[in-house]
Amino acid sequence: MRANRLLGTSLVERNLVKIEDIETANGKLIEIVVTDQPQQSTILGILSYDMKVIKEDEVLHHVVETDGVGLVDLRDYDVPDDLSGDALDKLLQEEFKISAFQCLVAKARALNLSPFNVA
Repeated sequence: MRANRLLGTSLVERNLVKIEDIETANGKLIEIVVTDQPQQSTILGILSYDMKVIKEDEVLHHVVETDGVGLVDLRDYDVPDDLSGDALDKLLQEEFKISAFQCLVAKARALNLSPFNVA
């Protein structure tokens, strides 16, 4: 919940959404949490998919431009069909200079988990 509040505040401060939209999204977020579906309870998901007041691309572009976060767009890259997770990690590390830890963090975020490196 704290992360959702911080994200909401950040989106408003950066003029990506209005405070009224955050208040509405927070109400919907509380409803989702009460219905015991925490995996669906993100303020960005509600703003983007339910209320459609912001697009995921807008947030990504803003973060890249203002915070210097790097992204790798694989849409134009010819990826073999048999590319496994390990092979994809190797490709990202060799071709795009992504560290093993960055791969771990990306996977964790995609699965809504905390990154944990025991190596």
